[in-house]
Amino acid sequence: MKSIENMTNVDKAKLLHKLFPNEIPGLLTFINDTCQIFKEQEQEISESWDHPVFTFAFWRHKSKSIEQAILQFGDRLASESELFSIHLFEGYRAFFSVDCTVKYAERKSKNPKFKQAVDLLFNFT
Repeated sequence: MKSIENMTNVDKAKLLHKLFPNEIPGLLTFINDTCQIFKEQEQEISESWDHPVFTFAFWRHKSKSIEQAILQFGDRLASESELFSIHLFEGYRAFFSVDCTVKYAERKSKNPKFKQAVDLLFNFT
């Protein structure tokens, strides 16, 4: 196993999936719901967008890309760590997926160990 410093987002997501398989369906629902909210409230979100790094267009594109992966692979994302990690956490999609994962852990998950794992793997503050 790689050291945490040498793990990619794909590696981290795959590990998270393997350690907490019961959390993944809820996380996928949260990510999908976030994509839907982004699509349904696109105008309002674009008008108030103030992210210091990512443009609204970039974030919208990542949201659509993630939504498409969820539609394409469905329940397989919950059961297959490789599929989950590659299609949601590879490349620029990782920005959106990591953001959703951190928010899910903070706001929705009841599992303190999952929250700690997400903090260890994905929080950079």
